[in-house]
Amino acid sequence: MGCQKPGHLAARLGCAETKVVTWDDLAFKLITLGWNVKHENFCKYVDSRLKFESSTFTLMNNCREVNPKIHDVIKNEVLKLLDAGLVYPISDSPWVSPAHCVPKKGGFTVVENEENKLIPTRLVTGWRVCIDYRKLNEATDKDHFPLPLMDQMLERLAGNHYYCFLDGFSGYFQIPIDPKDQEKTTFTCPYGTFAYRRMPFGICNAPSTFQRMLKRCEDTNLCLNWEKSHFMVKEGIVLCHKIFKEGIEVDKYKIDVIAKLPHPTTINGKISQRDEMPQNSIQVYEIIDVWGIDFMGPFLSSRGNKYILVAINYLSKWVEAKALLTNDARVVCKFLKNLFARFETPRAIISDQGTHFYNDQFTKVMLKYDVTRRLATPYHPKTSGQVEVSNRGLKYILERTVGENRASWSDKLDDALWAFRTAYKTPIGKVQLNELNELRDQAYENSLIYKEKTKRIHDSKIKDRVFNIDDRVLLFNSRLKIFSGKLKSRWSGPFTISHVFPYGTVELSQPDGLNFKVNSHILKHYFGEDVPKMVAPDLQTFSKDQ
Repeated sequence: MGCQKPGHLAARLGCAETKVVTWDDLAFKLITLGWNVKHENFCKYVDSRLKFESSTFTLMNNCREVNPKIHDVIKNEVLKLLDAGLVYPISDSPWVSPAHCVPKKGGFTVVENEENKLIPTRLVTGWRVCIDYRKLNEATDKDHFPLPLMDQMLERLAGNHYYCFLDGFSGYFQIPIDPKDQEKTTFTCPYGTFAYRRMPFGICNAPSTFQRMLKRCEDTNLCLNWEKSHFMVKEGIVLCHKIFKEGIEVDKYKIDVIAKLPHPTTINGKISQRDEMPQNSIQVYEIIDVWGIDFMGPFLSSRGNKYILVAINYLSKWVEAKALLTNDARVVCKFLKNLFARFETPRAIISDQGTHFYNDQFTKVMLKYDVTRRLATPYHPKTSGQVEVSNRGLKYILERTVGENRASWSDKLDDALWAFRTAYKTPIGKVQLNELNELRDQAYENSLIYKEKTKRIHDSKIKDRVFNIDDRVLLFNSRLKIFSGKLKSRWSGPFTISHVFPYGTVELSQPDGLNFKVNSHILKHYFGEDVPKMVAPDLQTFSKDQ
């Protein structure tokens, strides 16, 4: 093709066409070819607009200092844009952005230095004049037009016999800017202040606007770069990947540069690397992480106190206890604030569903200290087993220290706590008063070993019970006050299963009461009429929506 001026090229070529294509054969489609910036057309159906959240926003930036060696680069760029009509001088724009130059990256290569050592070096093919539109972009309303994904493009292109590579000639400069918004693109340099007529690089919405234009490239007179366009070729490079009939490969030029990099020849930073302390902790575990709380009592009045509020840390087994007159929410919150001040705030607090723990005042304290509240399952003490074990241990010690004077238990509480804290704890293999940091990890491991051993023994005694809807079951009740005599059965019922939930929870129905949920561990199948039918009068029941 020996044409000396821009012509027209067909946008669609069949892959089976292998004949010589003449210029006249290609002249029936309107995609213009250009050789330089003067030959560019502009898109008639797409323009760039800059919208701000506030109509009164203005932006003024001073001209930056520029290296005198690249003054000619800026001067030549401005003259080229003025000659092509892409920019025009302006002096009264309220929006001014600074200009600066960056090197054009030409890839990496390996060169020898003065000591004959191979050094990877980045090639610089020239300088590019850019405009710093960062402040302008912060105030611009963003255009969320979808952009193509590189992986999807490469997968869609691979596996074809022939390819046509059409390179847009300064594609952004082919999109005009709305005349009302041209002054917003004003930039300043050592040779004056200018504004763009065409869309420049650096504007945040430029990629979205250009992609919207590509959707209608046949109607917008997109100007193509003739020197970089290739037609009817069997392979090519797209986004640093080689596409051809067999699939996709990485560009060999990129691989060769990395393969030629020399191996490290110095030992600086290699010998001390193994002994260097890690930047982050390898294992972090807060010893004061989860606490369980519960009330004991009421007891005989001792110096005006009737209750004991007990708190235990689930890992270290450290116990805190205080004798109290009442068991309301006020004393609980005061006790917890003192506990948090001494031991830091834990991750969670486990308690039963008593009114002294389940109220608005308690909830506000948990939110203030950012502590998660966990509620135990009703009539299932194993949910807060650590507290129950501590209660039983303290009660056992107090029974043997108060003697005949039962009203002196509040005076003996501190002695009971000292005995309980200094006792050897089998789960952790330590005493609670041991505060050495280097022994905490060992205590944690001992606790895990003990829990696994206990679980293995417990699981070996468990009988697999499967409960289905409409099965009749008996409920084990550990609350002795329900039964008036020692020979009474501790199994109440029978009840009918109305719903089975995951993780062992079932819903029971009773003839003369509401449905309630319990754990299946305290149920057993009912096979006959040997247990009289009855309804447990003081079982706490829950409606379905709870």
